[in-house]
Amino acid sequence: MLESLGWAAHTGERNGVSLLARYGFAGPPEWFQLDTSLNSNPSDTMWVVRAPVCADAACSRSVEVFSSHWYASGDTRTESFNRQAQGTVDFMDRLSSTEPRVLIGDLNVWDEGGPVCNQTPVPTAMQILRDAGNLDAWPTVHGIAEGYTAVWNRNGCGDPNGNLWKRIDQGWSKELPSPVSMVRFGMVTPGACAPSDHAGIIVEYPWPGVDAIAPTAAMTAPAEGSVLAGTTVLAASASDNAGVAKVGFTVDGAPIGEDTTEPYEIQWDTTSIANGSHVLAAWAEDSAGNRGVSPNVAVSVDNPSPMFDFSLSASPATRSVNAGAKTTYAISSTLLSGSAIPVTLSVTGVPSNTSAAFDPASITGSGSSTLRIDSAKSTPAGTYQLTITGAGGSLTRSAVVSLEVVRRR
Repeated sequence: MLESLGWAAHTGERNGVSLLARYGFAGPPEWFQLDTSLNSNPSDTMWVVRAPVCADAACSRSVEVFSSHWYASGDTRTESFNRQAQGTVDFMDRLSSTEPRVLIGDLNVWDEGGPVCNQTPVPTAMQILRDAGNLDAWPTVHGIAEGYTAVWNRNGCGDPNGNLWKRIDQGWSKELPSPVSMVRFGMVTPGACAPSDHAGIIVEYPWPGVDAIAPTAAMTAPAEGSVLAGTTVLAASASDNAGVAKVGFTVDGAPIGEDTTEPYEIQWDTTSIANGSHVLAAWAEDSAGNRGVSPNVAVSVDNPSPMFDFSLSASPATRSVNAGAKTTYAISSTLLSGSAIPVTLSVTGVPSNTSAAFDPASITGSGSSTLRIDSAKSTPAGTYQLTITGAGGSLTRSAVVSLEVVRRR
């Protein structure tokens, strides 16, 4: 994984626990073995590793990062998890009380809901982390939204079946500003092949003393439920404690433009998107890179359907054939606008005693056909201009090629 990411360093590994750092470490790692004596298999050891992770390539500053894996089983499962939680807290609190720190790992405990798939939450273990002053990243960023990270494709678990059903991969912090974002990755459709049985997590923390307050943004035009056509104005308001640097707009999540000065607005050509329902939103960003996103605004686009149009081409421009032999031309039709309708092909200018046929005889949308020319030994020698015509609806388009028939002496 280190090689794949192209990162600088790792701590080594103990029973699946490791810490990788993009810019390396400011000091050596330290390991702490957790208490698994109550587990069904105490020799399946659990660990916490700690290392000062460099925040930039020069390692001008660093933050203490802890990585851990917890596991417990048997009748004393809850107590075993509590011991591992307390051991992790004790190890983390060897730092000075004001030292910033982050814990990230697969902790195998969760506190939302009741028993699922014959497993029960262990809220007491998570409470031990909270009582020690640590901040749980997911609810800090997302509130009560589910943040399940495990387990993919377990039959009879999750809703729908095979979906994730417990939040056991977690990020915690202490003496740091609140996280500004947390996302999951490796997300798939339940039942589809997944890169892991867990989803991964990425937590973003601001550096202490750096502005971490995101701007607020709101769409001011168009209004919710508007029916739009042609070119329309998208407008938004935005505010920030340190000033707004720019405002951007999205349609269905895709960026469509930005503005750096008030009033924040852009012109949007609605013909660039299909008719139907769409979702607009605005975001505002400050000079520190903090970004706030507006609530969505649902609109409908209803533009007149464009007129059908197409182009027609043929290649090569010239063919030479001995009388009695065969040759072919490649015919291409390209849909330029409107809805696809069949384009029927025909050809004129074919010499006598010669047959011509298209395969296929028509093209719908953008596609191709082959014009086959079968000459006879009696076909007169000469150069012929073949006009290939495509007819679709009320439109016709033509392409001209040359056919030279040669008679051997």
